[in-house]
Amino acid sequence: MGTYHTVVQGECLASISQQYNFLNYRTIYDAPENEDFRLKRPNPNIINPGDRLYIPDKETRFELRPTGASHKFQVAPQKVMLRIVLMRERLTPYACAEYELTVGDNTLSGQTDSVGLLEQVIPADAAGGTLKIFLGANESDGGIVWDLSLGQLDPADTVTGAQARLNNLGFYCGAVDGIIGPKTETALRAIQIVNGLSVTAALDPATCGLLEALHDASG
Repeated sequence: MGTYHTVVQGECLASISQQYNFLNYRTIYDAPENEDFRLKRPNPNIINPGDRLYIPDKETRFELRPTGASHKFQVAPQKVMLRIVLMRERLTPYACAEYELTVGDNTLSGQTDSVGLLEQVIPADAAGGTLKIFLGANESDGGIVWDLSLGQLDPADTVTGAQARLNNLGFYCGAVDGIIGPKTETALRAIQIVNGLSVTAALDPATCGLLEALHDASG
């Protein structure tokens, strides 16, 4: 029989599948027992602490091979793609910018594309990292450094999820604390004004949808 797993902060489907020794998170996500979960979380990349997942039993696979010989079986590791769009104020991209991404013991380098998109394969259980982009032609010209929290983004209709997206989009609301205080209200009001929404300073459905459209689709 399978078991159930309750999501805690910092987990994602990729890290959960690795914890239970599955090669692909879709084995868990697509399990028939998780139909209600899929309806609640249509984007498998964004889940919430407290969500309950069914973990199916692993299926035994049989391979026919001749006796009297050595055989090698290679298991492909799970690949998780980190995608971030880097923007300046007024949403102009850091296009073709050189960067260094450090996750664990690995430092990866590359260049964003014409719309500021960075794409890198990272470990499934990565919880954090550091990203630096260089503003000039080479590393000696200095740059900007961000600390990354991976697997920490809550759904946009939660206060913590909205606060994280507001901060990432440049509408600073302070600490991601789950409290709609004056700073969060000011940030909500600002993003509503800029995007032509009714100015409610509240996390209403239209604002949740806007945060998803601006943040999740781009990164």
